Amino acid sequence: MLTPVQADARDIIVGQPLKVGAEFRVEGEPKDPTVLYFHAKSPSGVRSTRAKVDLLSAEVGYWYTVVVADEPGWWAFRFEGSGVADGVQEIEVYVRPSAF
Repeated sequence: MLTPVQADARDIIVGQPLKVGAEFRVEGEPKDPTVLYFHAKSPSGVRSTRAKVDLLSAEVGYWYTVVVADEPGWWAFRFEGSGVADGVQEIEVYVRPSAF
């Protein structure tokens, strides 16, 4: 099993699992959103959504999930929180093709 790399790493190769996370704070204090969704969009435009029950939390205010980057190109990820902690965080990462 491969260890997930941070989604903001500089060298991501197709097939790697990516750890994608977001931090939510209210007035500087970590807080968990009441409602939370994670959206992913692959380079070919395939979209997927995960609800809070399908996400992982390492500590209050920090949520993450693992996505396998199974195609090369630009991937887009978005966390949307509402309720106790409102906020939206997005990240785009480039996944390079494998030499194999």
